[in-house]
Order: sequence, then C-alpha cells, then structure tokens
Amino acid sequence: MIICSHTNKEGIIALCEILRKRIENYDFENCSNQSVSFGASAFVKEDTIDTIISRADNALYKAKDEGKNRVKFL
Repeated sequence: MIICSHTNKEGIIALCEILRKRIENYDFENCSNQSVSFGASAFVKEDTIDTIISRADNALYKAKDEGKNRVKFL
C-alpha cells in the first residue's frame, strides 16, 4: 500500500504509472523482467480505512482481470 499526497485521480494515476514503468524497465539481477499492476483510489469524505482499502483492492483485481502490468483507478 502506498499513501501519497495526491488527491486527484490524474495525480494518483500518474504516480502509479511512473512506478509501474520503472519496475517494468528495471534490470533485476538473476531474474527475468518483472511487471506490476496497481489498484488505486482516492480518499473521499465518507471513507473509512476499510472502504478506501476495499476500493483500492477492487481496483487491483479489476486491473489483474484486464491483463498484466496496468493501473486501474476506482
């Protein structure tokens, strides 16, 4: 889990894309190239810890369902 100061969808997605691309392009020693998918969400006024984590988790499952190496925001 990454908690950041971005409060808008575009900023959150941009940060996740930067991290995703760095991991995709990183030369890991003794293993093949790696990829990562991110599920992302933004805090809204009515959120609890459980609701925001659940939304991000659902976004991650959606990203994985759509294929590897992607970012999904809910």
